[in-house]
Amino acid sequence: AALGAVKLQSPQWKNRAGGFGILPYLWLGEQGKQQFESLQDISCPLRDHVDPAREILRMAGPENSALVVAARLPHSAHEHQDFTSYELTIDDHRVVVDSGGYSPEETAYFPRARAHNLLLVDGRDPHWPRAEASREVVFEKLAEDCARLQISDPGFYSLGVRHRRAWFRLGENDWLILDWLDGHGVHGSTSLTHFYPSFELTAEDDRIVARSRARSIQVIPVGSAKPRASLTRGDHPQFPGWYAPEFGIKFPASVLIFDWAAMDLPWVGGTLLTSRVNQPVRQLGADARHARVTVEIAGKGYECAMK
Repeated sequence: AALGAVKLQSPQWKNRAGGFGILPYLWLGEQGKQQFESLQDISCPLRDHVDPAREILRMAGPENSALVVAARLPHSAHEHQDFTSYELTIDDHRVVVDSGGYSPEETAYFPRARAHNLLLVDGRDPHWPRAEASREVVFEKLAEDCARLQISDPGFYSLGVRHRRAWFRLGENDWLILDWLDGHGVHGSTSLTHFYPSFELTAEDDRIVARSRARSIQVIPVGSAKPRASLTRGDHPQFPGWYAPEFGIKFPASVLIFDWAAMDLPWVGGTLLTSRVNQPVRQLGADARHARVTVEIAGKGYECAMK
C-alpha cells in the first residue's frame, strides 16, 4: 500500500498503508518517504466488495476492519490451495493472515491447504478437480449490524461430502466463520486458523486468547459439538505455523486447530472471533440440519444461518 501511495500519488493508498515501513524505504529511499509524507491525510473507509465474479471478496467492518476471502478455485495442484481461506484485520491490526510464499519453488508447505485458514475433512486437504469445480457465492445484509457471505465448496466431493462456508460480520466488530458439512456416514473435521506472528495464543477455559503487544482478542469454538483445541507454532509434524512476508523470509506464527472427531452428518461448527477479550459470549443453540448457530455477544443474540 505504501508503494502504491507513492507510485500512484494516491492519498487513499496512504490511508490504507498507515505508515511508510522499512521495505518501501529500502526500495524508494528518503525521497520516496518524503513523497509519502507529503500526500494528504484523508479518511477512506473500507466498503464491502462481494461481486461473485471476482476472485477476492471483502467484507468491511468498523474502524478499518475487514475480512478478505480467497474466492478463486486453484487451476492446478501447483498453485496455492487457498480457496475459501481468509484474512482478518481488526482496527488496523492484522490478526488472521495468509501464509505467504517463502520461495517460488516451494512445494512442501506454503502452497498446501493446511498452510491456509481452511477446513479439512477426515484429516484430508480439499481437492478441487477442474472437471467438477463449481462455486456459488451469496452475500446478504441480514440486519443493520449483521451480514453474511457464503460460498459453496466442491473440495470434498470425492468423499461424498458437501461443504459450505459462511462468514458473518456481527455487531460492532465481531466475526464468525461457520462451516457446514452434509452427506452420509461419520466424518471428522479440522478447522485451521493462522495468526499474524506477533500474536501468542493461550488456552483459557472454553476459549483461546490471542495476544499481541497492541491487541488482544478471544476465539471461541461454536457448533453442534465441542471440539478439541490445540496450538502449534513454527515447526510441527502435522500443522506447522510459518508466515512469509517476502520470498526468503519467514517467521514462526501461531496456529489454532479445532478438531471435531467422528461426527454424524450433517454437522455445523466454526470459530467466533471477538474484538474485545472481555466480552461475555455464549452459544444459545446449534442446528446442524438447518446449518444454523445462535450466539449471544455482550447480551445481544445473533442467529447465524446459511442460505
